[in-house]
Amino acid sequence: MGYTEQLRQGMYGRMPGACYHSGKVIFWAVSEGEGDCYLLLFRKAEDTAKKRLRMRRIGNGSVFYTEISKRTADLYETYLFENDGGVFFDAYAKKVCGREVFGTFGREVRPFLPRSENESESESEFVCPAFSSLIFYKLHIRGFTKHPSSGVKHKGTFAGLEEKIPYLQELGINAVLLMPVYEFNECMQVSRGRGILSAKQLAQYEERYGSEFVKAQQAYEQDHEEIKTVEKVNYWGYTENNFYFAPKASYAADTAHADEELRHCVAALHKAGIAVFFEFFFGDKVKQGMVLDCLRYWTYAYGADGFRLIGSRTPLRLLLEDAYLSGVKFLVTDYDDGMQKLCEDFENRRVAVYNDGFRNVMRRFVKGDENMVGEFLSRLRSDVPEFAQVQYIADQNGFSLYDLYAYDRKHNEENGEENKDGENYNHSWNCGVEGETAKKKINMLRARLQKNALCTVFLSQSVPLLFAGDEFAHTKKGNNNAYCQDNEVSWLNWRLNKVRREELAFVKELIAFRKAHSILCGARSLRESDWKGVGVPDISYHGVMLWQPDFAPCSRTVSVLLCGEYTAEGKEKEDDIYLLFNMLWEPLSFALPKETGSYKKMKDWEVVLDTSAGCEIICEQEGKRYAVTADSSARELFCKVPARSVVVLTRSEEGSETSESSEEVL
Repeated sequence: MGYTEQLRQGMYGRMPGACYHSGKVIFWAVSEGEGDCYLLLFRKAEDTAKKRLRMRRIGNGSVFYTEISKRTADLYETYLFENDGGVFFDAYAKKVCGREVFGTFGREVRPFLPRSENESESESEFVCPAFSSLIFYKLHIRGFTKHPSSGVKHKGTFAGLEEKIPYLQELGINAVLLMPVYEFNECMQVSRGRGILSAKQLAQYEERYGSEFVKAQQAYEQDHEEIKTVEKVNYWGYTENNFYFAPKASYAADTAHADEELRHCVAALHKAGIAVFFEFFFGDKVKQGMVLDCLRYWTYAYGADGFRLIGSRTPLRLLLEDAYLSGVKFLVTDYDDGMQKLCEDFENRRVAVYNDGFRNVMRRFVKGDENMVGEFLSRLRSDVPEFAQVQYIADQNGFSLYDLYAYDRKHNEENGEENKDGENYNHSWNCGVEGETAKKKINMLRARLQKNALCTVFLSQSVPLLFAGDEFAHTKKGNNNAYCQDNEVSWLNWRLNKVRREELAFVKELIAFRKAHSILCGARSLRESDWKGVGVPDISYHGVMLWQPDFAPCSRTVSVLLCGEYTAEGKEKEDDIYLLFNMLWEPLSFALPKETGSYKKMKDWEVVLDTSAGCEIICEQEGKRYAVTADSSARELFCKVPARSVVVLTRSEEGSETSESSEEVL
């Protein structure tokens, strides 16, 4: 028995929509009107309904029902509903015509009649790992492989993503977060007019000249301003009035079977050990019951491992208490005391917070802003232990990682909104030149800052997220709101020069290092105490001198010692890790920890990651500093860290096996 049929036979109560059952097509509609409700049937390639059937009201509610025979259904292709308010769509439709070509305006959109009683369902037995083990990669299905350089056969499609699975594996990704892939309406009609004052400007004029002036200004604009309607493509998909149950046909190589192509893609990702999360934007008009039905369906039909929920219609408790979603994880935007209490009731940590708090702090720290050390350290740890936190330095909102260090200002002119859209404060720095430059020193600095920013993500104790293309310095040409750019601004360019290849190699190395050290993954909350009695705390903070962190407003440096004795539960002792962050514009020497407390004999510190490729370990004897040699003894060790750089060092016990190499390609 199919999932939808289970719903209709009372397992959950009746779900609206249309289904094929026992030689009939059955329709359930929820009508907001006060009068009767009708079913309209359309033949292929015709825009006028050829049959209009009155539907029967169920009880005293707003649910209506009717059915037609298979013989009748075979005469028609699509359908709509109608009430006293006009024609309306079946929001539960599983397949839609009129959206087969992305960004095509003027097409009639209607749901297809269901033709088969046998519903497909996901057969994957994949079990999504805990949040602490996930490394997210967020992508746009179309933009990920649409560029001619992508090297895939089916560009811009679910099949194209499937072709890129080996790349994701090599990168070290084990979870993808897909921007909306349901049938959203990308074709927007936007009213535009020149010279009209914004609400903020009107308020300023009212304060300065009084309300009468404002009224006169508005009247003048109404009489003289020419308002134009502009067609724009919403490339991202965060829109209203969507078909949430239907995969997007234009994202499929075979548009008639988008559902099968998506299901096959998810199964292939699962086979490769990659979890699949879907983004859903639910507007104010979407009822909470429909949200529940929708997520149940995507879990059943496509094997969803989790969802990122955007918008005000997020019934989190309802979703967490639902038995059919008991294995599903959720990413939400905000949390409060009530949400913390809610998450305490569900100890398997199925909820993670996804917002820009981490992003803004880390951008400011890497840029070298004042008074950021304390906030930086708070974000580096998981500062809300009740649930996981997804941390990122860039996603679709705002600058790409490359643009973050190539532009001081947004450049959104191509959006057609006079550069008024998008965030004005990006915490970015162009390193001295706005946009592209041939100056080698500036390009080297930009590459280093990108690596520094990536280190803050993958060395934090939270759930890291990498936005597609940031691993090889994709640029959006300074556009920080590319929601309407279905072109090479958004499409990933897979042609990599030397600098972009080096950054990609660094990201692979960074991800492999994180995977090899469980203390970075946040599976165990660190306490800043020596609760095992090994001589040092699980995590401790330092400055250029040991045990002397500098929290002064002018400080731009800090170091963090992670003790290898405090690995995730069930793991053997790992290497000690020492993280050195020098965001100052001058090189500094950081003192390195010696053997402490109950530690066994330790090997020397070894540099495993260096964003500048120019750090040096030196020793000090009698006030003088030298290069470290094999016969150096009774020495103070220091690491000389170049300006605006991050260095990662590790050490292990004498005689222990070397931990998994951070240079391993996954």
